Amino acid sequence: MRTQNALSRRSSKYRRIVFWGDITTTYNRNVLRAVTQAAQQYPHLRIFLNQSIDLSQIHNLIKLKLSGVIVGGQLMGSPDVRPLLGALAQHHVPIVDVSSNQASLGFPRICPDDLEIGRMAAGYFIERGFRRLVYFGVEGQHWAWRRWQGFAARATEHRLAAEARWTATPTEISAERLLGAIVAWLHHLARPCAIFAGVDSLAAYLIEACQNQGLAVPEDIAILGCNDDDLFGQLREPKISSIALDTRRIGAGALTMLYCLMGRKHGSPPEDILVAPLRVVTRRSSDIFAVEDELVRAALKLIRDRLDKYFSVKSMVRSLATSRSTLERRFAVALGRSPAAEVRRVQMDIARTLLQDSELSIENVAERAGFYSRRQFTLAFHRQMGITPRAYRQTQRRGRLAPLPAPPHPRR
Repeated sequence: MRTQNALSRRSSKYRRIVFWGDITTTYNRNVLRAVTQAAQQYPHLRIFLNQSIDLSQIHNLIKLKLSGVIVGGQLMGSPDVRPLLGALAQHHVPIVDVSSNQASLGFPRICPDDLEIGRMAAGYFIERGFRRLVYFGVEGQHWAWRRWQGFAARATEHRLAAEARWTATPTEISAERLLGAIVAWLHHLARPCAIFAGVDSLAAYLIEACQNQGLAVPEDIAILGCNDDDLFGQLREPKISSIALDTRRIGAGALTMLYCLMGRKHGSPPEDILVAPLRVVTRRSSDIFAVEDELVRAALKLIRDRLDKYFSVKSMVRSLATSRSTLERRFAVALGRSPAAEVRRVQMDIARTLLQDSELSIENVAERAGFYSRRQFTLAFHRQMGITPRAYRQTQRRGRLAPLPAPPHPRR
C-alpha cells in the first residue's frame, strides 16, 4: 500500500488547472474542449471544472496547490467574480481571461475579436444585397457594444446607415417580457431588413417574435446570430444562421498563455490576443438575397442550386435565356459585382468550409465547390487566398497563434 507521503510526492508532479465558467453555453463548452485537447501534449497537467461562484471553493483549490485558472465567458460579467479573482491574485495564482464581458479586468486575455465579428455580419448582409441593416444586442455588455461598433463601421463604409436595438440580459428579464418587447419593436421596423443578433439566443427570440407577428423569416426579416450555438441553432425553424468563432484557437491559446505565466518569474504578462471569427454558417434564417431584380435573383438561386455540378457563367446565361452582357450589367447594378465574381465568391466559401471541417480529399473539395479539376481549384484558391488548399487546411488544423511564446518545460 502506498504511503500518504508517496501519494503526496506523486501528486506534486501534476499541475492543476481550473476552467472556471458555465458550460451550459456553447462558447464555454467549446473553449473547454479545446483546452482539454491541448492539455494532452502536457501529461503533467490536470484540468478541472468549476462552475459556481463560491469563495470557499477557491480557498479549497488554493490549498490543493492550484497552478492556474482560465476564466470563461459570462462569469467575468458577474459583479461577484471580482473578490474571487482578487483572492486568487493575492495567492499569485495566474489567471487567463477568455471572455470579453468587460473592457478589462487587468488579467491577460485571449478572446473573440468582437469588432471583426460585427464587421463580418454587416459584410455578409451587404453581399446579399441588403440595404437596411439592424443590430440587436445586450445592454451593458462590452462584447455587444464592440460587435455593434464593427457592424456600424462596415455599414458606413458602404454608405449605409445601421440602427441598433438593445435589450436587458435574458437572465435579468423574463422570457415573456423579452418576447413582448421584441414583438412591439418589430411592429414598427421597416421591412425587408436584415438583423444581426449579438448571440444565437437573441436570434431564437427574434424568430419566435417574427412568427408571432406573422412575419416571414428570411423573406421579411433575415436573421443572423453569433457563436454557432449547437442548441439554439436547432431549437427554431427556420434554423439559425450564425457566425462561427474560432474556439479551438482560443482554448489552445489560453492554455499556452497560462502555462507561460506559470513559468514566468519576471517581466510583463503577455498582451491581449483577439481571435478573428471563422466564417458565417448560412442556414435558412438568412438564406436569401435582397435584390429586386428578378433576373439577378434567379441567377443567384441557380448558383446556389447547381454549383456542385460545375457551373459556369455561360451555362447560367443559357439557363436564364438572356445575354451575358445583360446579366453582367444587371449584376453590377444590383450587387456591384459580376456574375463570375459571385460564382467565385460562393465557390471559395464552400471550399474554405470543407477544408476546415471535413476530411474530404482536395479532389472532392474541388468537385463539391464546382471546379472541374483539382488543378483549376488549386490555382483559383491560391490566387484568391494566397495559399494552396492543402496548406490552408494544415494551417487551420494546427490552429497556430504566432504571438504566443512556446510553453516552458515543466518544473520538476
